[in-house]
Amino acid sequence: MAILERWNRISGAALMIVSMAAAVQAEEPVVVRGTVTDESGQPVAGAIVALDLRRSANEAENWSVTARSDSGGQYALSIKLEWVKLGAYYHSRTVWCYQPGKLIEAASAYQQVDRGNETPLDFILRPGSETTFEFRTPEGKPLRDAALASFHYKVANIDIPPDLIIDALDARTDAHGILHLPCCEQARVYSIRLRTGDWGTQAFYLEQAETPRPPVLTLAPTGKLRITLTGGDMASRAGALFMPYSNSDARRLPRGEGKAVVDADGVAVIEQLAAGGYQLMASNAKGADFLPKIPRTFEVQPGETTELEVPLVKAVKVTGSVVAEGADQPVVGAYVSVGYGVSRQSQNILTGPDGTFETCVLPGTVRTQAIILPKPFSHWIRDRTRQAATQVAADATEVRLPPIYLLEPKVVSGKLVDERGQPLPGRRLTLKSGDEYIGGGQTDDVGKFEARIGAGATPDVIVVEDPNGGFRGTYARIDSQDPMVISVRRSGLPWNVEVSESPTPPEKLTAPEIDRGADDPDRPRVIFARNVVILGGKTGDYIDAQEYLQSLDRPEATMPYFAATRDLARDPEGYEEARLWVRAMRQLIGFRGGTVRRLDTRRSAVFDELRLGDSWPPEHAETVHGVVLTPTGEPAAGAQVVLLEPPPLSAQQYSASLYLRNGALRDASEHEVAYTDQDGRFEHLVTAPDQYGVMVFHPEGFAMWQRSTGGDSPEPIKLDRWARIVTTLAPNKGNRQSTSIGPALQGFAGNRHLSMHEFSQRDTLRHEFPAVPPGMRVILQRSYQTESGMGVAISPSVIDIQTEPGTTYEVEFGPLTEADKRDIEANLKRYGPN
Repeated sequence: MAILERWNRISGAALMIVSMAAAVQAEEPVVVRGTVTDESGQPVAGAIVALDLRRSANEAENWSVTARSDSGGQYALSIKLEWVKLGAYYHSRTVWCYQPGKLIEAASAYQQVDRGNETPLDFILRPGSETTFEFRTPEGKPLRDAALASFHYKVANIDIPPDLIIDALDARTDAHGILHLPCCEQARVYSIRLRTGDWGTQAFYLEQAETPRPPVLTLAPTGKLRITLTGGDMASRAGALFMPYSNSDARRLPRGEGKAVVDADGVAVIEQLAAGGYQLMASNAKGADFLPKIPRTFEVQPGETTELEVPLVKAVKVTGSVVAEGADQPVVGAYVSVGYGVSRQSQNILTGPDGTFETCVLPGTVRTQAIILPKPFSHWIRDRTRQAATQVAADATEVRLPPIYLLEPKVVSGKLVDERGQPLPGRRLTLKSGDEYIGGGQTDDVGKFEARIGAGATPDVIVVEDPNGGFRGTYARIDSQDPMVISVRRSGLPWNVEVSESPTPPEKLTAPEIDRGADDPDRPRVIFARNVVILGGKTGDYIDAQEYLQSLDRPEATMPYFAATRDLARDPEGYEEARLWVRAMRQLIGFRGGTVRRLDTRRSAVFDELRLGDSWPPEHAETVHGVVLTPTGEPAAGAQVVLLEPPPLSAQQYSASLYLRNGALRDASEHEVAYTDQDGRFEHLVTAPDQYGVMVFHPEGFAMWQRSTGGDSPEPIKLDRWARIVTTLAPNKGNRQSTSIGPALQGFAGNRHLSMHEFSQRDTLRHEFPAVPPGMRVILQRSYQTESGMGVAISPSVIDIQTEPGTTYEVEFGPLTEADKRDIEANLKRYGPN
């Protein structure tokens, strides 16, 4: 009995494409029963109750069960037993319940479906809400008559209601672009997916931390995607299906969705796909001799057709097995994923009567993983220490993959305590042997735990996570093995780290003066983008840039700043052309310097979208003004004001990093920076006027401000006094060590993650960071450098400090612990020799 499945996701929704070679003998169904009532306990008749066990790109292959409650509020879901016995891989067993005018409710039926538990699954429906969301077209007009395609909703986990419930809602945006969802509590809506007429299907992932919710969600402009299959044979092309999915991790930005079947000419087209970066999922006909070699990533540009050529490559047959060590029977019906190629290409199959499997893959690196184990072995432990990747040659006819080994579990029990010996309840434990995960568990109300690990394994590293502390991992100390007693400090600090805090002495409250260095505002800037050259606030080409530089007074005394946008920097030919041009101009005009640096601000991607002509600044750009005040309320002259804007739709990275030195940017030329005048005033040209932010660095302190929903320019921005961190490292046999700080923010100015970095000098056992941003979480990292010069971060020595203005933190790192040494060894083994 063989089954060929492909698993993937589109916009967070589970997606599976399944082809079954033989059906399983049907037996008595599994029945989930329950009662639906309202808040007063009265039965609710006619409520929809639905369960999706599998979702497929082909609706005919979905596994869905539905029922309606009767006059007594009772329902029964009858599930085919083969749907459970096949080991279908789907992310939940969520049963949904809906009645018009009521809130959607959901509950897990895992115990009933997979464990045979006959406990009724009851629902209590509450009155509906006034939840609404507003949508706009890319031009800012109300989005009318767009249909709700689906949404993610936070129940026990984050899940998608079945299509039957979505259809029953029949929700559409009204004439004002408002989508009414009275079935939902607004705070539990994680995403919304809309099907529009002119802009395709687009999904919005919402910021859960924001209150209130974003008032307006704007569609992205769209382009066209055309995919052409080349090579192979007609049988392999027939029925091939392509589905792009966004590679963005940025919230609030829309993501496009779509799917297209290859036609007789080997072409698949998606007419409207939201602009942005994508990866591609591909599925071709069952038993095909050729598989598509899809690109790693691609981009869709507004108003343009993106052409992708996907070659079909001769597939290679691979075989493998799942082996339970010490068992006298094969592992039959294990659900195995065989990954290959790029992105999420894989074949998901079941092991046969002898515990083996076979499938076809692309040449290259192949990895295997046992995703679901059959009931006789469902509690056995996967031995990850022996799961190595296999290289499959293009000329191979058949390749035997290494076995996937299972280990019979043994139970490790113990107790988790703090430094005073008091039990710590509700902590999550991760058990490792060296660098490999071997098991996990959770402490009960009295700090006791049980964890299943493979027979013969001994945990020597344990990481403890506190759900009340955001599940940040703390490395525990193993005090004894039998019985196992492990201890952590309630502060979350490693055992070899001490932190003390005190007011900063007045003479330490200011950082060194900001060195404007080469970022003189009078310094000419030339930026090379994918389509244009930007110089002197205008767009042009290389000839224009030459004339611009030659027109400057005393060009031989200038040192122009040359930067390449991130897109051009990824294009070897274009980047090399820019460098050659700079070298020629240096010889012709005689200016000093000539390094072409990479520009990583949001403006970088805006430049890439420009075409030749005088198109800078963009029409929607605005000049904003602000003023910065010292902590005492005086104008802050000479402050460094850094502009931060959200990433564009086409960006592939949605994080921003700033590198600091003594309270200022290490290199201001890498960012958009303005300096305050004697009155503390500054101005910035902003290309995202509805959502941007600034960070201010000044010898007397630090501040940040952001606009998220439009409004006036910044109010006077008042600085907070710097915090200060002094680190001391215990010597370690002559090996060089260092420390670094990393203030971090989530969701600032439309960037999902914003981090700042500053490093101590290597081989300095005591180092002072005189200007640390106050009022935020600062991560402090200890690093180790080998004799060969290779540096590795020591994970067990990572700590974080919530900084306060005008406070000094003395951090003392003691001798390396055994956990530190094991972490160093694991990193050296993974990344290079010592």
